[in-house]
Amino acid sequence: MLHKMLTPKEVLVEIKVSSRTLRRWIQESRFPKPVCIGNARRWDERELEAYFAAARKSGSAK
Repeated sequence: MLHKMLTPKEVLVEIKVSSRTLRRWIQESRFPKPVCIGNARRWDERELEAYFAAARKSGSAK
């Protein structure tokens, strides 16, 4: 089954942070790493939903 893959721009709109903050969070392992498809970075929408659900549950939502 195919899942929607989000672009960096779509992720930034969802989480409402700058691209610099997103890069820092990824480097610090505070945010899921993207999947690289060629030169494009994408995030699996379901993986991000699971990440946010877990973060809300633990009280550390971004």
